[in-house]
Amino acid sequence: MNLSNLKFDEESWRFSRLADKLPQTVTPVAMVPSMEADITFMGDQIHVAQLPTGIQKVSTPVSASVYAHDDMAILPTKTAHSLHLQVTKTPARPLKISIVRTAQPEGTTLAYFTLTVKAGVSCSILELCDGGETGLTTQTHHFQLEDGATLDHAVILREGTEAYHVSTLEYRLAKDATLRQTVLALGGKLTRIQLGILLDGENAYAHAASLSALTNKTQVDVHSHIQHNAPRSFSFQKAKNFLDQESRGIFTGRIVIAKDSQQVAAQQMNRNLLLSKKAHAMGQPQLEIYADDVKCAHGSSTGMVEEESTFYLESRGISPKRAQEMLSQAFVQEVFNNSHDPSLVAALQTAFQGRL
Repeated sequence: MNLSNLKFDEESWRFSRLADKLPQTVTPVAMVPSMEADITFMGDQIHVAQLPTGIQKVSTPVSASVYAHDDMAILPTKTAHSLHLQVTKTPARPLKISIVRTAQPEGTTLAYFTLTVKAGVSCSILELCDGGETGLTTQTHHFQLEDGATLDHAVILREGTEAYHVSTLEYRLAKDATLRQTVLALGGKLTRIQLGILLDGENAYAHAASLSALTNKTQVDVHSHIQHNAPRSFSFQKAKNFLDQESRGIFTGRIVIAKDSQQVAAQQMNRNLLLSKKAHAMGQPQLEIYADDVKCAHGSSTGMVEEESTFYLESRGISPKRAQEMLSQAFVQEVFNNSHDPSLVAALQTAFQGRL
């Protein structure tokens, strides 16, 4: 598959210049199923080992919405292999998904996956993406939450310092549906996370949290679009960057409240913690409101570890290194606690500790 004809919107992709960095053609890596996952995506192949009781394959995918015209989001959908699931009964354990790419030079993994959570059903998903030092992974996932459905989705992205990664994650929420979505991004020369959430029903709740924990010269660009299409719907987003050495963390988020979507509450906050004077962060939260009875807040802040806080801990016998670790853990823990599934929280914490 030729990548030279891909088109990028200049405005939304201005911080992630991929056009001149992608290989000319996609070279999928060989399939090696993960022994610890229910589903493995590798190269352009899918391997399904088993599915928790209550989850079945279906033939009809969930349609795209926010990023339907983005070429990088569309790319995985053009592959011959895709997987479409529905959850009809609350599973006893989380669904485990592995997206893998070896260190093969210019190797590529393309993953396309959709899932519907039926009315009144709850589901947890743990998704691990392990890339090699080089190559490209692009994954596109679409989720539909029917009336009263609940989804707790944790995504852990671990990429090498010379690798490229694009994740497109879209969710559509019906009446009384609840989404908790947590992303931990570790590394990647250039990682782009595209998050789209549509709240289409009254009393729909979306809780989104992300943490980019970076070192070296890696970059993560989080681009989100949250849209309230129904009255009395609620969204809460926290986007954090934990940046060391010469890494870059970028957040561009937009909340749109449609006409007649009254009594909506929406919050969007970006927080950046710099561990190095050479690290760089940029936050651009945005509100676009077409209703007059709403409660909204947004903001962005950037700073280094406060000397007063470090001094306070050191004065009580805590070493400088341990003091910084404690303050850093307090900064990131809020993101992990966005998930209400203890096994997902533990996986997020373990992955973050492995980075330190």
